[in-house]
Amino acid sequence: MMQGEPSTRPTATPATQAGLADYQARIAAKVRGNLMRPPGLEGNPEAVFMVRQHPDGSVVSVRLVRSSGVPALDDAIERAILRSSPLPLPAANELFRADLELKFRPNEQP
Repeated sequence: MMQGEPSTRPTATPATQAGLADYQARIAAKVRGNLMRPPGLEGNPEAVFMVRQHPDGSVVSVRLVRSSGVPALDDAIERAILRSSPLPLPAANELFRADLELKFRPNEQP
């Protein structure tokens, strides 16, 4: 599953946590919709990307932090993130994060 995991303060309220979860799920759904899985992909490898975005959700940069071990999948995920620009914005402005860590496992559903 693709998850945006913006850093949160330890004192985050349940409402803040719920808002972040919704934000992550909307980003994951949009990126998943733009993913073209490489043929013959086996297993459920995880890739981790750092994504920088503008306040309007437009993607500024995408950097692979941890490879899935399948270069074709890593490339496909990066292209999907770029095609997903602008990313969905959170319901509350205070939940916006310019830098997101996105984790993706192709066989998990959001």
